[in-house]
Amino acid sequence: MSNINKLVGDNIRNYIKARGKQHTWVIERTGMNKKTFYNLLNGQGDVAKQSEIIAKLFRKDPLHFYQKDMELPFSDEQINQKFNFVNSVAASYHDNGDRNEFLETIEVLDDFIDMIDVLKSATKN
Repeated sequence: MSNINKLVGDNIRNYIKARGKQHTWVIERTGMNKKTFYNLLNGQGDVAKQSEIIAKLFRKDPLHFYQKDMELPFSDEQINQKFNFVNSVAASYHDNGDRNEFLETIEVLDDFIDMIDVLKSATKN
């Protein structure tokens, strides 16, 4: 097994986990059999062909999983938390305010929080 195949398998495993998906969910949607799927996660078999199928499922570039320092996505739960936060704040906002200004303020706040997270992780390294 080559190191690149192992890297691709690990990246796919980590990507699926980060997205909060079950292996069975991926297997059902790709039409792969279990053995082929688990071989892929272990960097075995026709990694190039199978990784393209996974990339298509998640609407990614076929070479996405070949990156050495691949950035992991937000999970569906994290995306929903962000959406729920904006909705809960919006529900408490009074109708007499400027809606566009409010939405822009929320966007700036969200970007600021993201920057703090990046800085926090950068200072740990």
